Amino acid sequence: MAGLYKGTNILEEFVAGKNEAEIAEKYNWTRRKVQETKRIGEIIHEFETLSMDPPNAEDEYGGGFGLSEIETQAMAAKNYQFLMRLRNHFLKNLTATSTSRCSFLNG
Repeated sequence: MAGLYKGTNILEEFVAGKNEAEIAEKYNWTRRKVQETKRIGEIIHEFETLSMDPPNAEDEYGGGFGLSEIETQAMAAKNYQFLMRLRNHFLKNLTATSTSRCSFLNG
């Protein structure tokens, strides 16, 4: 579980404006691992956004799942490994436009 907390700290460092080299040195991680953590954080953020958005029948993709923030965070934590595998196997879809990412996450 300590790795998950360190990952959260690393994402907060990016938000605070630090670059990969600074973060890697501070946490004694390789730059590659820091980059990977950032990418995983991005997919989790996309998942959280989709999960908390309300369903919308008029939306081409049906909108979100309408979950609470607590439900969404619990689901993301429970399925962290799954989200990581998604990111690894479908990277090109995840780096596409926001609409493509929403489509990808909706299945």
